[in-house]
Amino acid sequence: RLSEAERHADFYQGLYRQYAHDLTVLVIYARDLLSCKEVREHLTKHFPDEVKLFREIVQQTEGPDKK
Repeated sequence: RLSEAERHADFYQGLYRQYAHDLTVLVIYARDLLSCKEVREHLTKHFPDEVKLFREIVQQTEGPDKK
């Protein structure tokens, strides 16, 4: 049982690390998209819901004093 529990723990640790990495990449990507005026204007015009989601993602990672 202990061996099986260790395998599960290793699996979930790896999964957590991958999710953390993916979220970091997503935040950087979203911040870069919003920081370019031309891209932000185009996205706002054609994809306003996605821009709202990108802004929420970025705001959640910046801390309470930058919202």
